[in-house]
Amino acid sequence: MPLLMAFSGLLVAAALIRLTNFLVVRNKSLLCPYCQTPYKGLFVLKGLCPSCGAPYLIPYVMAEIFTPVIFVLIWQNFGFAIYSAFALLYSTAFMALFLTDMSYKLIPDAVVYPAMVIAIIGEALRSSELGNHFLGGALSLLLFLAFYAFGQAFMRWKKVEEVAFGMGDVKLALLIGFILGYPEGLRALLAGVLFNGFVALAIIVKGIVSKRLSPFTPFPYGPGLILSFFIFWLLV
Repeated sequence: MPLLMAFSGLLVAAALIRLTNFLVVRNKSLLCPYCQTPYKGLFVLKGLCPSCGAPYLIPYVMAEIFTPVIFVLIWQNFGFAIYSAFALLYSTAFMALFLTDMSYKLIPDAVVYPAMVIAIIGEALRSSELGNHFLGGALSLLLFLAFYAFGQAFMRWKKVEEVAFGMGDVKLALLIGFILGYPEGLRALLAGVLFNGFVALAIIVKGIVSKRLSPFTPFPYGPGLILSFFIFWLLV
C-alpha cells in the first residue's frame, strides 16, 4: 500500500504541475520563461530546461518529491479512514499552493477558499472539539493580519514596491491554523516564520557574496509555512 500511495502522489504532482500552470498563466504547456521551449514529458525529473538549462523547473521537481512522501505519511498516520480522503485533499490543495507561490509568487483564492470548505467538513467529521480548530484559525488570522499590516507599513516607509508577505499568506495561515487547531497551528506557523527568516538571511548572504545585495528582495513566503504545516501535521 505505501508503494501505491507513493505512485499516486507522483501522478497527482504531475497533474498539479499542469493544473497550476494553467490556473495562473492559462497555458496548457510548461514554457521556459527564458527561451519559451515547451516541456513535453509527463514527469519533470530534472529541474533544468532541456533547451537552455534555466532552473525554472526546480519547484516542480520538489513537488514530485514531496507529494509521494506526504501521501505515504498520510497512509501511515490515518490508514483506511474517511479522514484519509480529506487529508489527501488537503495535501493536494497545499501542494498546489506550494507550486503557485514558488513559481509565480501567488496564492490563488480559487485554491484557498475550496480548501477552507473542505477543511471545515473534514475536521467536523474527525474532531469532537471543533471549537479548538476555530480558535486556532482565528488566532492565526489575527497574528498574520498583524504581520501583514506591519509589512504594508514597512513598504510605505521604505518606499519599496513589494514585500515577501502578502494577503494570500494571511489566508494560508488561517487555513493552517484551522486544520491544526490551537495551539499546534500557532506553533507550526511560528516555525514557518522562523524557517522563512533563515531563507531571507540566506538571500542576504548570497547578495553580499555576489556583490548584488538587495535587502528588500521579495521571496515566496507560503512554501515555508506549508512545509512547516506538513511537519507538525504528519511528523510531530
